[in-house]
Amino acid sequence: MGSNCSSRQAHKDKDNNSPCSEDSPCYQLAKPENNAGDVKNNHRDDGGGGAAHPDDGRTFAAAVPNKTNIAQSKLASKEEKQRPKEPPLSAALLKFPAHLANLLTGRALDSSKPLKKTHKIALYVCAADSQDCCVEKGALHNVVYPELRAVCRGKGYELHIVDLHWKTALEKQQDHEFPELCLGELARQSEIAYVIPIIFLNDSLGTPLLPKTIEKQDFEFALNSADNKELLQKWYKLDSHAQPPCYRLQPIGSHIPGVKDEAENEVALNEWRLEIERILAVMVEVFPAELRNTYLTTVVEQEVHNTVLMSQELAKRSIWVWRTTQRPDDPPETSTVLLEQRRRLEILQDNLKGQLAEKHIFKVPATDPDAEQQKRYAQDLAEKLDAHLRTTVSKIISEDEAKDPLKPSMGVSGELFQELAQQANYCQRAAQCNINREEVIQHIKNYILGSSVTPLVLHGPKGCGKSALVAKAFQAANVWQPEAYKIIKFTGLTPASGTMEQLLLSIITQCSILAGCEDWFCAHNVSSYGELLPKLMSSASSQNPLIIMIDGIDQVRNFGSQSCEWLPESLPQNLKLILSVDEGSEMFNIIKTKVSDPTKLIQVPQLGKTEAKSILMSAVVQYNHSINKQIQDFVRNSVMECTLPLYIKILSWQTSLWVDKEHTIIPKGNVKDQFHALLQELEAILGQVRIKKALSLISASKFGLCDSEMLDLLAQDSVYHSEKTYVPWAPACLFWAQLNKYLAPFLEWTRVTGGYCVRRWRDISFQQAVSDRYMDEECTKDAHLKLEAYFRGEWALTEGLTARIIQQPNKDMESYNIRKLVELPYQTFAVSGSIEERFLLDHLWLLDKVCGANVYQVLEDFALEESEPESEAAVLRGHLEASSQALSYDGHQLWAQLHLRLSNISTEGRERLQALKSLCAAPPDPSLLPLGPSEPTDEPQPINFITRLPEMVRFVCTLAAEKGEIVIWDVCTGQRVRTLTNVPQPAAIKLIDWRRCIVLCRRELTVFDLDKGELVKR
Repeated sequence: MGSNCSSRQAHKDKDNNSPCSEDSPCYQLAKPENNAGDVKNNHRDDGGGGAAHPDDGRTFAAAVPNKTNIAQSKLASKEEKQRPKEPPLSAALLKFPAHLANLLTGRALDSSKPLKKTHKIALYVCAADSQDCCVEKGALHNVVYPELRAVCRGKGYELHIVDLHWKTALEKQQDHEFPELCLGELARQSEIAYVIPIIFLNDSLGTPLLPKTIEKQDFEFALNSADNKELLQKWYKLDSHAQPPCYRLQPIGSHIPGVKDEAENEVALNEWRLEIERILAVMVEVFPAELRNTYLTTVVEQEVHNTVLMSQELAKRSIWVWRTTQRPDDPPETSTVLLEQRRRLEILQDNLKGQLAEKHIFKVPATDPDAEQQKRYAQDLAEKLDAHLRTTVSKIISEDEAKDPLKPSMGVSGELFQELAQQANYCQRAAQCNINREEVIQHIKNYILGSSVTPLVLHGPKGCGKSALVAKAFQAANVWQPEAYKIIKFTGLTPASGTMEQLLLSIITQCSILAGCEDWFCAHNVSSYGELLPKLMSSASSQNPLIIMIDGIDQVRNFGSQSCEWLPESLPQNLKLILSVDEGSEMFNIIKTKVSDPTKLIQVPQLGKTEAKSILMSAVVQYNHSINKQIQDFVRNSVMECTLPLYIKILSWQTSLWVDKEHTIIPKGNVKDQFHALLQELEAILGQVRIKKALSLISASKFGLCDSEMLDLLAQDSVYHSEKTYVPWAPACLFWAQLNKYLAPFLEWTRVTGGYCVRRWRDISFQQAVSDRYMDEECTKDAHLKLEAYFRGEWALTEGLTARIIQQPNKDMESYNIRKLVELPYQTFAVSGSIEERFLLDHLWLLDKVCGANVYQVLEDFALEESEPESEAAVLRGHLEASSQALSYDGHQLWAQLHLRLSNISTEGRERLQALKSLCAAPPDPSLLPLGPSEPTDEPQPINFITRLPEMVRFVCTLAAEKGEIVIWDVCTGQRVRTLTNVPQPAAIKLIDWRRCIVLCRRELTVFDLDKGELVKR
């Protein structure tokens, strides 16, 4: 496959991207890293458990410095140098490991340490010749993958398979879009998943490709040495705008019309193949071996290099399936191109032999075309692959669980640390957007350092850069007020910040830890949180200043409260609260009434045209690296009507898609219409029906969809099928990779409940634009119906498509099916308008979801249903809200909690609550229930020690020092079975076995026989 224009490694890493985007994957050789754990992230979207790309906050501005933000950059550098040493933490926070304490106090933003991988494992298929390994890949997809996927889900992990090598029309074009797509998808998976490369390489390197770009000095060297100079000059033109200058391969259609015409496509492609052979023959003849290795590489060589050869960790997981044959000697008339391919094939095979352990190389003899032998061959290979992959997967899961840096600590759940890490990670990236809003930043600084007790509100239209400003201000607060504790929340970034209730819960929990108030109890609703929050904020800010920033407060989801009654009108003296809100939202109108000081309502100003042009040019350079005068003129004129950073983001990305092609982009003057224009262009490339159906599924999901889920859904639809590929749904694999490539800045990874990672819209503006364009009533209903059927498991009953069918039980082996538990009620409500009977009052479903997901997800389901205040659903919801803290700790307390609360109310006339009350009184699972009233006893004495008797799980031993009493209890009956009284001043007890114990009495060690109640030895 071809390189871009440099034989020097540094330039190759910089300038060989699809339209030269620094976010795109390099499909040339990348520098190996000695300690690399996985493939280096070179894709457009860095994800990482929901984190945004450096240039992709809620709104966009180029991360490349420009004239308008030089002053700001200098100011930031100056402040960085002047940053004082962070003050010591409180005694309560010192108990936490340093990285967790930094998360809790908001001081983790200087750390560039990436988030851990998510609960995802990806099998990446590298194939030299897709037609030559159909049987082997068929065994992998249809036999190995379904069973292995079920095993992974049973352990709480997603297993996805990436295979783009199916001899599709894109691959047949023999241009650079396909290799870029392969390497881009590999990089995208490497961001968040544990990748297992599976290499199918026999006796061919596959289809040869021309280099996309050739460095000027190398091309001119070839031109001077070539006999057929005209051929090279015909297909390669100098790009003087590139740095360094290079010669760039021209589009196929510039000399061979009909490539995009379905009727003439085959003829045009045959002509193109002949041209490739002629050009390659010239290059093989004139290039020395070093330049041939640089410029004439194939897809599989790049895939192997970016996996096995680039990372020792990936090499330990890789599998090479090698079907060995006895190859005859090459005849004398063999072409130089074929001989060159043979040379590089031997080099690649030698590299694989040197990097992979013997057990990772599956040498399989070639089989006869006999059908029975083919079947036996596929079965044997499937068994070997299955056994090896099961071992690899098991090892990955064990290591992932062992090295999790965000485990529970000091009674604080790992979920909270994960949420804080995602928020901090997103803040880091959003703050890199360079927008010159020094006036607003200065307002925020004055507010933080001033004495105002009123919340500060930043408001502006969607896409004006509020998120970037909040992120910048949050990071700068480390300099302005280093002793302060800081809390930041980007609304909707994660499920734990998606609703008003979840948002307040996260803030309250963090405040309580900062304040050292670990014991607090509160019902999970806005009203209760509104009463508790001021108290905890006051306590948390009593010793250190406290700064709380909430971005996009109006973006809370509709399955929670929209109320702002919790917002205090006056704050404690040491507390600062900063909100950002869309000025066109209803919530902004409510917030305005609660802010008494109008000077604390700060409007985010629009960018000036000069600044907008500069930022847009920087963004175009960032995505393209090489821009011609036509594009420069276009971008300068495109911001005359709209200077919103989000608008600039869409325009700059559109130019990157067409940088190598003759195409006119028409500025629309607003975010919605410009995004529609981008979608219209994608419809022409990928198909309008395909785009509509896929984007509707993403928009109709509750939080987003996993890669494997999306592929399952697309594979069931005939519009993504082809009769020309080995498996009919192969085009779905290609389409999903292409969609992620073309919409990279607008989609993001988000880590959701259970550690799964989903793809979703990065900004609500994009989702609204998609809804307006595609999701009419019929399309919306169809998308929800498909998702409901999928998560119900109805498709698992159909025949065919074995590789893309998965059962959907509530629980699978040792893990709950969390994705079903979260998504199914949401989809059912969208379809039928009610989920009360099917989910809310189904006690078995409630138990599964409380245990598998969490009680807060259950309460979000209740919020969807508009119930009468005294209805059974409303009563049950109130009890779940009151018990939410206990159930979030352990969902198996459901029966005990409901038993306690339902026993205090009348359930007369409420049949389902009465049935639930009876069930809780005699729960189907082991539960701790409060005992009934017992006979009056003496005043209870404190128990100083309690332990189980060794080998006697039914009995426990207690020591009451003040009373001088040792008691053996039967835990099943709650009765005493042995009592030793008048034990002289017992201070401590140690059990020897189930019968004897040593007691420290008056500084003497005494041995007692607990069974007989006798003193054995003093």
